[in-house]
Parts: sequence; C-alpha cells; structure tokens
Amino acid sequence: MTQDRAHHAASRSDAIQKAQTQEETPAEANRSGNGTAKVDQAYDSNLQQDPKKSIRKGFFWIGIASTLSQILSATTMLILMMFLTKDELGIATIAVATGVIFEAFNALGTGQAFLQAKQLTQNETHSVFWFSAGFGIVTYLAFMPMAWILEGVYKIPMLAPMILVMMLKMPIASIASVPLQLINRRFEYQKISIYQTVTSLGCSMIKIGLAIAGCGAWSLVIGESSYVLGMIGFAFYFSKYRPALHFSWQECKHFVTYGIKCSLSNALDQVTKNIHYLVVGKFLGEGFLGIYRIAYES
Repeated sequence: MTQDRAHHAASRSDAIQKAQTQEETPAEANRSGNGTAKVDQAYDSNLQQDPKKSIRKGFFWIGIASTLSQILSATTMLILMMFLTKDELGIATIAVATGVIFEAFNALGTGQAFLQAKQLTQNETHSVFWFSAGFGIVTYLAFMPMAWILEGVYKIPMLAPMILVMMLKMPIASIASVPLQLINRRFEYQKISIYQTVTSLGCSMIKIGLAIAGCGAWSLVIGESSYVLGMIGFAFYFSKYRPALHFSWQECKHFVTYGIKCSLSNALDQVTKNIHYLVVGKFLGEGFLGIYRIAYES
C-alpha cells in the first residue's frame, strides 16, 4: 500500500504536463467570457520558465523520491516482520486498506481541478481551500459509524479505533490539498521530493519504534496515518500559502463539478488496488492476510 505514494507522486508530473495542452476547465471557461478576473501572478502556472524543462526536472526529482520511498518501505517491512505477528499485520492491513480507499475522496477531487486550471485568482484559491477543508471534516464525521460496522463484519476487537485513525488521513489531506497543489503549479518538484523523502523516513522510524515498543498492529496504523501530518506541515511551509476568511460557492462550484469525476476515478482506482486485502481478511482471516500481504508486496 505504501507504493501508492510513489504512484501518486509520479502522476503529479503527468497531470501538469497535460495541463499545458488540454482544453479549458469549466472554471476557466466561466471566467473567459468577461475576462475581468484579476489574476495574481503567484497563482498563475504560466511562470517565467520553460515548462518542458521544469517537467523534465520534475521527473528526475520525483523519480529519486519514489525510489527512496520504495527502499524505505521494503526495509521497514523486513524489520517489522521481526516484531509483529501475522495476525497483527493482518489487522493493520484491514485498517490501512480501508483508510486508503476513504482517503481517495479527499477534497472531492478539487485538488486535481485546481491543478489543471491555467489561471487562478486569490479569492478562488481561498474558496476552494475552505470547501476542501469543510468537505473533509464533514465527510469524516458522517462516515465515522462505518468503523464500528466494519468491526462487526470482521469481528476483530479494537478494529474500529484503528479505522478511525486511518480515516483521519482524508480530512487532513483535504486541508493540505490547496497548498500542495500550489507547489505543483509552480513546478517546485524538488520541494515535493524533500517532503516525500523526509516524511517517509519519519513514518518508517515511527513504525519501527512502536513495533519495538510492543504496540503491535497500532505501530503500522499510527505510522501510516502520520504521513499526512508531515505532508500538511511541509505543504504550508513550502507553499507559503495562508488562507484568508473568504468563501464564495460561485467561485469554487466549477472546480467541484470537475473534481467529482476525478474523485470517483481515484476511488475506483484505490478500491481496485485494495479490495483484495479486505476480501482475504474477511474470508481467510487476519492471520492469513498478514502472510498474504508480505507475499504480495515482496
């Protein structure tokens, strides 16, 4: 499941490359009619640099970060196998898989729409930020009962709290969406690579430390969920974005319309990648799932 981060990182450069040639998004089409929207240069992706050169550099930096992330993931799993039982690994896998699927709905896809837009106003940026943050928090609260339903389905004590912790990734990722995409829009891939590498290293250390301390399945759950804490910290630090108290539905509804399609596509992708863990855990048990995960990801 941790390799999804590498896939997600590499897809960012593809998305920006497409943005150079694609048609206007609904948000752009809406503004182009009157041409009166004042654009702040800091939010304009057409910066004074060669986009193709920036994208080539982006592939280089993201490639390094993805490779390091894969090495860290494999090394961490080898160490965890020394301290976790197969049952503990299986229980954590159910919680993590559920959280990853839920996280696919972060910001309702407005992050992708935000990234694709050729020009943005500051007010649009603030409106999308508050929509993303609000959507993440409200959706998390609405789906909290699902944790206890799944605990009943799998009949595993303490599974619900683990799922709730993993589901926290979604609202936090939603809050980080706008500042993170501002970094992407400026082609600052070196910064993205730094945050991915440092955060992945931190998560690995947390997992190993908690496993050694005897925290069992929680070591994986807390380690995986802590990734978004590093992400949100680096996103605001590197982007320099500070949200203002401004919101207009008219300014963000076009991003939402465009983003819903992206969100559904992301969710389907994550379901495809993770549903087998949930099926194996249900019908063959968490112990077999622990063995299955090691075999599948090795």
